[in-house]
Amino acid sequence: MKSLEEISKRITEIVDLTNDRDPKIKDEFRQQVIVDEAVSAADSILMEFSNGTVEELDYLTARVAERFAGKLMMSVKSKFLRNYFGNLTISS
Repeated sequence: MKSLEEISKRITEIVDLTNDRDPKIKDEFRQQVIVDEAVSAADSILMEFSNGTVEELDYLTARVAERFAGKLMMSVKSKFLRNYFGNLTISS
């Protein structure tokens, strides 16, 4: 499994390789590398610490995905509530 230092170095290298590109494209490359490294790290952890059966790997992968989906939903819900209730005024 890669260390955070190795991942940081790879992200920096990718960004440096895209210096002549549009900033938006450069940022998309950086984000893709971050996602790729996160998936790779999660996969390495699951492979290293599970019992190695397909069933357990599938279960653990689903649980990781479920947690990330939950984090996303909380973010979306918070944004929605801020937008919805942010326009309300309370009068006495």
